[in-house]
Formats: sequence, structure tokens, C-alpha cells
Amino acid sequence: MGPGSARGRIGELRQIVTAALARSDAAAQTLPRARALLAAAMLAGMQGDPLAVPLTEQSVPLLRALGLKVELAYVLMMLVRFALPDLDAARRAMSESRALFEESGARWGVGQLLTIMADTELRHGENDAARSRYTESLALLRQLGELTLSTGPLLGLGQLACIDGDYARARAIVEEALAIRRQPDFGYPWTIANALVSLGEIDRCEGDPARGVPSFEQALATGRELADDVLVGWSVHNLGHVALHAGDLSTAAARFRESLLLRWRSGPGAEVAAGLAGVAGVALRQGQLTEALRLFGAVDRMLESTHNVLRPADERVRREDLAAIRLRLDDRAFDAAFGEGQAAKFEELDGMANAVVLRAVGR
Repeated sequence: MGPGSARGRIGELRQIVTAALARSDAAAQTLPRARALLAAAMLAGMQGDPLAVPLTEQSVPLLRALGLKVELAYVLMMLVRFALPDLDAARRAMSESRALFEESGARWGVGQLLTIMADTELRHGENDAARSRYTESLALLRQLGELTLSTGPLLGLGQLACIDGDYARARAIVEEALAIRRQPDFGYPWTIANALVSLGEIDRCEGDPARGVPSFEQALATGRELADDVLVGWSVHNLGHVALHAGDLSTAAARFRESLLLRWRSGPGAEVAAGLAGVAGVALRQGQLTEALRLFGAVDRMLESTHNVLRPADERVRREDLAAIRLRLDDRAFDAAFGEGQAAKFEELDGMANAVVLRAVGR
């Protein structure tokens, strides 16, 4: 994300770009329309809107026709980021994008592309591949003096350190990225808030979610100020886990529900799965083992079908919760309820989660 979009309200910028596209000739093969499509795709992706996919795909043939290599490289990079659940397809798009960046001498683009491909691989659980690309990206961006861009691979390496259980290293890496993003010449509210969420999730990984409250609350305040649903969603979700860990099930349920309301429109994926897993944790702690397992089954199917994994802090809680249920139910009852959740349709999941939430908040 560029600094301009980080400073302002993404929703407002998107409205301006969308209005400009609506006034333009859809058949026109012009540079302004190509760039407007790219901007609209980027802003939609930042908001978790699936419209990022068709917007990005519309711009590809237009940029090819115009012979705009750097812009085409950037659009292909956006496909890697927003539109491709298929890792092989993402890697093909990355290969073409990298060749175009290198041909154009835009080495900064190669560094950013490596980070985005690593992010995609990390979401798919391809940790070794992600680590290799983050490391290459960080070295290149540091060589180029691109301090702001270098924070992207730093945050990714911090998440991998969390997965490895090396929390001291994870904290050091994320704090380095946060310090760079807080510098007056580089600091933009969205990027700072994003790093704060990562820092707070390290506290969750270490088993001390309450320590992350200031980070999550600051990120939430920024998200609300910028009207950024993705940032608000992640911040509220993490605060839900803080409440869950403390045994405040009413607050946890309300937080998870608030987060899910912002995430449903993005469709099946890691974000919705994380919210459902949180609600399942509420059900478990209320003794609703069958309801919890149905939600966990839905989470399992969603992650499998979208080739995603949960972020480390969420995966730790899910793993522990499932182990706790295993101790309390026989295999037949466990498998039956889990299977029901796996078979549930996406449009049924909102009702399943809401039933747990309503009981938890006493309505």
C-alpha cells in the first residue's frame, strides 16, 4: 500500500475512484482508465472486498494492449495478493511480474513482489517458501535503502518466528518494523496500526493476551478513524481473544460478532474462519461442546477449501480448544458433530455463530 492511501480514508478514496470509472468509457483503452482500475482494485482489496478480483483482471488486458510494463507488473503483483487462492497460479503471475519489473529496472518492485508472494505462501502454510522469499526481499530492500518497504518482510519473519516458538526474536523483529514505521518521514497511521496488531499477537502467542491490549486498542482507534473495516475487524477480533482468555465470555462473543459482521462479505477465507473459531471457543467455555465442534468443523472445511491457515495466535487457541473437547467427548460424538460442521453451507454459518453469541450475551 502506498503512503497516500495510508494517510486518508480508504473508503473515501475508493468512492472517488469508482465515480471516475463510472464516468469513463468502459471500452476506452487509455492510461487513465487502466490506472483507475488498478487503484480501484487495490482499494477494494484493502477493504477485503471480493470485487478486487474482477477489477484487477479487467486491467490486465488493457495494460498489455497499452504496452505498460511496470503497471502490468504491478497489476500481476496485485493478483498474487488478492485474487489467487491457487498457489501455482500465484507463482506464475509472480514469475511474469518479476520479469517485467527486472526488465524495467524497478528493483524496488521485485522486493515488494517477493514480500507479497511470501505473504500468500504464509497464508497457505508454505512456511519454508515464505521464509526464503521474505529473507530475499528484506536483503534487496535494505540494499536499495527502501526502509518503509523493508518493514513488510520484517513483519512476515516475525510471524514465522512466532510459529517457531521463538517469541523473543519475533518481538525484536516486529518492534524493529514498528520503529521504522513510527519515524516521522515514514510513519502513516495504517501501517503503524498494522504493526501494532502483529506486536499484540505475539503477546497472545506467548500466552499473555492482556499485554497486547494497548496495541490492539490503538490499532482499533486508527481503524475506526480511517473507516478501515479490515483493520477494525482484526483489532476487534484480537480483543475478543483477550476477553476469551480472561473468561469474559459475553464481551468475547460480542467482539467476535462485531468482527464477523465486517468479514462476511469477503466470503470464505482465513478471516471468517478465525472469527468462527473464536465463537467456537465461546461455545466450548459455556459447555456447548456440540455447537463448538460444529463451528470448528466449519472452520476446518473453510480453511481446507480455500487453502488457508490461521494466524499463529489463532491456530494455537484452536488447537488447544479441540484438544480440550477431545478429552470430554468420545470419538463417535466428536466426529459426528465435527462432520456436521464440515457439511454446513456458508450461508448457514452466520446463524450458527449468532446462536452462540446471543446465549453468551444473555439475549
